[in-house]
Amino acid sequence: MPPGEVRLDPEEDTDAGVFDIYETQDGPRTVGNPVRRRILARMAGRELTVPEMIAVTRLTKSTLSTHLALLYKERFVGYREDPNDRRKKRYYLISRRICSGRPHDPASIPASDGPAALGVAGGVPKALLRSLIAELRSAGLDLHPVLRETGRRVGELAGRGGAVEGAQGWAKRATSFWEENGLGRLEVVEDGTDPVVTVRECRLCCEGPGATHMMCTLTAGLLEGMASETFRTAIEAIEEGQERETDGCGCTFRLRAWRPAAEV
Repeated sequence: MPPGEVRLDPEEDTDAGVFDIYETQDGPRTVGNPVRRRILARMAGRELTVPEMIAVTRLTKSTLSTHLALLYKERFVGYREDPNDRRKKRYYLISRRICSGRPHDPASIPASDGPAALGVAGGVPKALLRSLIAELRSAGLDLHPVLRETGRRVGELAGRGGAVEGAQGWAKRATSFWEENGLGRLEVVEDGTDPVVTVRECRLCCEGPGATHMMCTLTAGLLEGMASETFRTAIEAIEEGQERETDGCGCTFRLRAWRPAAEV
């Protein structure tokens, strides 16, 4: 299986550490146990009695009963009486699988000399991205960390274009990247030692319900990655404000050399 790919069939997945995230009535829950992953996968879209579940999961009755009781207790599944035989229960999902994952593996990240290898140069399907983020957010997932890290990685690739002359050279490179990829228009103002960057006509924010601030997190990551790669020091992008504009949003960030909290 290629690095970074997750099989969707828990029945055949033998990779250690793979897990599923489900949306439940009590919020997101992770299922890493391979037996419980298999049971939930076989119940998708249908109701099953215990004998039917044994047939499709190939588990013994005692093993199935133990794991099914736990899944019921943690509100992954519910049941109702079988209308044709009240001695039987028909089990069904009361949760929804959101995604699957595996432990982070840095080796799975493709090497590249620029953002084109990630497909960003051809344009980002931004409406789809916003909808996906809004959907995951509604399921109770906090995507800020992964969005910021994703932005940083893309920004680092975009910053590998050779040396530039100071803040003005970096600003020129960043401005070109934003415009070439349809992300908006950058304005960079030097305010003392901390440059202030405003993304005008921002195409990532202000257009997706529930996803706006998360998209700003992605933008912050892009800025941090490009600046950190260019100046070879850790840069933090601090969001200072946002205002709606005719063609999107104006999002303002202050770029600051990262300092431990004790030094701030």
